[in-house]
Amino acid sequence: MNYFYPVIAAFLWGSNTIITKLCANVLSPVEIGFYRWLVAALILTPVVIKSIIIDYHVLKSCLPKLCVLGFLGGVVFQCLAYYAAHYTTATNMGIIQSLMPIMALILSVAFLNSAVSVGGILGVVVSAVGVVVVVSRGDFIVFVEHGINRGDLLMLVATLAFSFYGFYVHKWRLNVPLLQSVYIQAVVATIVLLPLFVVTPKNQISAESSFYIAFAGVAASIFAPLLWMHGISKIGAARASLFFNLVPVTTALLAVALLDEKMTVSVLVGGGLSILGVLIAEVFRPKSA
Repeated sequence: MNYFYPVIAAFLWGSNTIITKLCANVLSPVEIGFYRWLVAALILTPVVIKSIIIDYHVLKSCLPKLCVLGFLGGVVFQCLAYYAAHYTTATNMGIIQSLMPIMALILSVAFLNSAVSVGGILGVVVSAVGVVVVVSRGDFIVFVEHGINRGDLLMLVATLAFSFYGFYVHKWRLNVPLLQSVYIQAVVATIVLLPLFVVTPKNQISAESSFYIAFAGVAASIFAPLLWMHGISKIGAARASLFFNLVPVTTALLAVALLDEKMTVSVLVGGGLSILGVLIAEVFRPKSA
């Protein structure tokens, strides 16, 4: 039963990649980003505002770091992902996101002097090869001649931003209740995106776009983080991290079923290598890591 929590969280995040792709047709990246965090903030306000007022004397020392986390996760990662959706497939977006654990490992080794094993290095290499296979569509000559497409590059940068988010969460280990942390980050993202939202041309809100906003604001921004953190508390961070590999799998399957995207050989091979690399790195992670 404890494995249910990270599994559902991964499913919601994978589904949100599909929502991100669908949003490209009806809302601008700034619009969906702003609406998403506004909805999350409005829903959480009556739930956590009293506790935040009571705990403010403790929270105020953490506010600068929570603002950094809100900017990286809520603004940079999400907006770049929404822009990437205009230029690449949901399948590619999901597979590129699978690099997050590997990027986090590299950041920990580089800046926290974390131990790294031969298996960890092998995992990095295997995952990197897998992503190259995906973004090159299996044609390395064309890839070398023309380079990576705009959408895949944006998604790589977005994934790096979210890897820094995870890196700082691990480094700072803020003693802040999860709901309060999610709420403050949602408010920060809403405030940062507000000026861009004001000057951005608006699309008319329809029933379709309302569903996308609701899913992103509630399922992906509130329920998924809560389920994920609850899963970590039950089975541990190391085992829970393996379930993140279900995100690209979910994305790819839903993209084929709902978006008519093709499951090509390069996607299957590259996606498999990307996930295999993460598994290798996790299985052979040093005991102290």
